[in-house]
Amino acid sequence: MDLLRQDEFIAGPDLARGLRQKFWFRKSFRNCLATLERKHSFAIEIDDEALDRVFRGWLPVIEHKKHLAARDRADFILFAGGLVLKGLIAARPVTARPGRAVPGGGGAETDIAGFWPEGFIYTNFCISAVNAVHEQEFGRTIPLAQAVDDLRIWWSFRENVRELPAYAVAALDLFFDVEPNWAMPDCPEMRLRMRRALAN
Repeated sequence: MDLLRQDEFIAGPDLARGLRQKFWFRKSFRNCLATLERKHSFAIEIDDEALDRVFRGWLPVIEHKKHLAARDRADFILFAGGLVLKGLIAARPVTARPGRAVPGGGGAETDIAGFWPEGFIYTNFCISAVNAVHEQEFGRTIPLAQAVDDLRIWWSFRENVRELPAYAVAALDLFFDVEPNWAMPDCPEMRLRMRRALAN
């Protein structure tokens, strides 16, 4: 999966703080939409009220749990991205129709984008955001697992989040090759790395 660069999100030295402000959250999400719209010829409509609900639901949880970042910041960044993905899938702020296939194009990313355009957009935004923040704070990105390009995984992903949107947190972990917690995916204290950090 091709990811957005830091400069395709928001300018500034602190992406993590910027994304916790509604203006910059919306701006970075719209920047993501514009990039994917050009690349995949999506026809996109966005519901700003639904996007605002995602932000309003996500921020208080992150603020309430931010003490966990002191125990394992990298894992907390990943959890925060998964929580955004859960909110996006539940609120469905985007309606997208895939564009006309490019002659000679294709590949896994194109297949996934055509199979589930909205899920692809939400996931691309969250993966790109996690990696942009991680690179800014730790000087490197997190390698993605092969699962991110496996259409069968995306099929399961879509079916699972229809049953329970919180599975999106576990799916994002899977895409980053981190062991998911399928039992309580949106409980950060139950994440494997966080449990280890809290035990020390």
